[in-house]
Amino acid sequence: SPPFKYSKIKTAESIVRDSGLRLAMSY
Repeated sequence: SPPFKYSKIKTAESIVRDSGLRLAMSY
């Protein structure tokens, strides 16, 4: 199931991006 795998990767990327955004905001 490629779509599921892609979705999972997309979610992980979103979490990482959100974490980076919070880090930049708190900086």
